[in-house]
Amino acid sequence: MSHENLIDGFLRETGIAASTLATLSGINRTRISQCLRGQSSFSGPESILLSDLTQELRDILSDLQPVPIDWSDCTAVRRLIAYKREGLRWRITVDQHEQRDQ
Repeated sequence: MSHENLIDGFLRETGIAASTLATLSGINRTRISQCLRGQSSFSGPESILLSDLTQELRDILSDLQPVPIDWSDCTAVRRLIAYKREGLRWRITVDQHEQRDQ
């Protein structure tokens, strides 16, 4: 499977917009769009950058489950990425209390 197809699958799976990925990666939106539509291919350095970034985003998504992430808020997502790179890890605990009739 091509790197472009892997990135496209990641975007579909997570609901992240290609424009958000462009903003977070620093790769031009038009370039990302062309590659995802099969009109071009990512360069080696672009592929490495996107592979690393998508893995970080997957890790963040996994760490924060079941808390939803607003991927359109690039400033907040960049903060999450920075925290992750600094070694911060999240642990989300959901505690369900049984409701009893009184």
